[in-house]
Amino acid sequence: MSLIKTFFACIKHKYFKEPEGELSVLKKGELAKQMLDNPLYKEIIAKIEVELKNLWLASPVMDSNGREQVWQMTQMLKKIDSKFQAMVKEAIYEQKLTESMTSGQPESARSET
Repeated sequence: MSLIKTFFACIKHKYFKEPEGELSVLKKGELAKQMLDNPLYKEIIAKIEVELKNLWLASPVMDSNGREQVWQMTQMLKKIDSKFQAMVKEAIYEQKLTESMTSGQPESARSET
């Protein structure tokens, strides 16, 4: 379980603390993309998935509380990944919106040309 705790602590400290205040949508998207593309992040996610699977397989059938806890951690791991992906998509949307507003032309009009 220490790998899981270390992973969450690193993410919280490195990517979501900003002393000057809230990160912009574009900055969050940029950091999320870096995270998703990072080989170390991918390796850690894969190791945690294996660790959780092994915990579940090794748990006694009658330990419904323990199995439930492992299932919840697995779901949380998936949610973390989907939150990073959502941040990237939101940043892309924000960038397209900003570009369409600065060009003076609606996005739908630009795509027709």
